[in-house]
Amino acid sequence: MRLILNALGVLFALASVAPVMAGNELASIEVRPGVSMKMMIMEPDSKPKGILLLYAGGVGTLELGSFFGKPTIGNYATNFLVRVRDKFVDNGYVTALPDVPSDRKKLDYKYRLGDEQVIDVKSTVAYLMNRYGLPIWLVGTSASSLSVAHAASHVSDQISGIVLTASVTHVPSNYAVYSGFPQGTASTNLSTLGIPALIVSNTEDACNLSPSADSELIKSRLTHSPRVEVKYFSGGDTPRSDPCEALSRHGFLGIENDVVASILEFVNTR
Repeated sequence: MRLILNALGVLFALASVAPVMAGNELASIEVRPGVSMKMMIMEPDSKPKGILLLYAGGVGTLELGSFFGKPTIGNYATNFLVRVRDKFVDNGYVTALPDVPSDRKKLDYKYRLGDEQVIDVKSTVAYLMNRYGLPIWLVGTSASSLSVAHAASHVSDQISGIVLTASVTHVPSNYAVYSGFPQGTASTNLSTLGIPALIVSNTEDACNLSPSADSELIKSRLTHSPRVEVKYFSGGDTPRSDPCEALSRHGFLGIENDVVASILEFVNTR
């Protein structure tokens, strides 16, 4: 009996660390030779309108796994895009959440602004396109705005547009990797993009890496985009994390529904 109770205790502990979300699938794809990547995929009940490829901020370590055959998220569950993923699904979109590739423990800025990230995004987009044949949008938040903005110019002929939220535009100047990107997201090759782009910001974002005013700077670099919009929000719930973490104005805490509605409105416009 004691062994049974101990086993049940372990199972309950695992469940509390990695909550199960209904309707998810855990896929594993090869992004580079010998390198795989896990990805959580959620599908709507009705015929999907398109695909939103959601990139988590921070160092991107979702620690995707499974519990009794159901995919789980072990880390970054409170990240803005991660915690609102079901809202996109409820509105008819397939959502995909990529984890870090198997040859990395985390996604630093060197990776997000490098060639390997581009290859991994290409492989991910190709997988989703082959599987669904639907329009794909890349969506980033905070540090992953760097990933989306940098990779988009290399897959712009395969995607329908990009969405950048709480974008990082201030990066450390004491590392060589940043020398070509002094203004972060705004220093990527945005001028080559001929696809729609939405920039979303909270005017009360207190993170020193993502000043809201720089949304206009990002917009000014999207010179060839056929449709560019900046959406500003303000307010939200009382922050429950540091200013650059997800449970703050930076992560649109308390105004998630408004932000998601704005993104859907832009994505749904043809």
